[in-house]
Amino acid sequence: MIHYLFKTAHFFPTHAYETVDQIDFAALRLSGVKLLLIDLDNTLADYETLVPPRTQIDFFKALSAQGFQIIIVSNNGENRVRDYCDALDLPYIARAKKPFSTGFRKALNLIDAPVKVEEVCMIGDQLLTDVLGASRLAMKSVLVEPLRKKTERWYTRLNRNMERSVLKRMKRHDSKRFEALGLSRRLP
Repeated sequence: MIHYLFKTAHFFPTHAYETVDQIDFAALRLSGVKLLLIDLDNTLADYETLVPPRTQIDFFKALSAQGFQIIIVSNNGENRVRDYCDALDLPYIARAKKPFSTGFRKALNLIDAPVKVEEVCMIGDQLLTDVLGASRLAMKSVLVEPLRKKTERWYTRLNRNMERSVLKRMKRHDSKRFEALGLSRRLP
């Protein structure tokens, strides 16, 4: 399937965490990251949450104060992404078509000061969209656990089935790296 089209290394994230809140943003900043591209659905909010909580709004203000530029990059539709991002006061790309480069490139065109790809980090919950897309453009990536799989759409469930196959192949290919990132928790 898809893992036969790309090298196994393309599916390994730079880092993996349980949630966005647990990410070591200070370490990302020290590694040179200036721009955060962040997925919306099941990364920041489940599919049923339409408005960000106040704590999330404050969280993003704090990240901006640390010097990060932030853009939400989602495969979901315009209305869903716009409404959520307007409440966060963040720019966004809807219908990004991840893992294709289109949405990532659009995001890079939204920022004021140009950045190098090594200064960009994609944060998301899917190997086949977020991590693979970032890897194909040589960007850093952070994989987080999905917030609520029960609310996912059918096409995301299909991706999750393919993801399990990719994870098994990743484990066979480089078990030390696989375990060091904590990816075994994603296998049933």
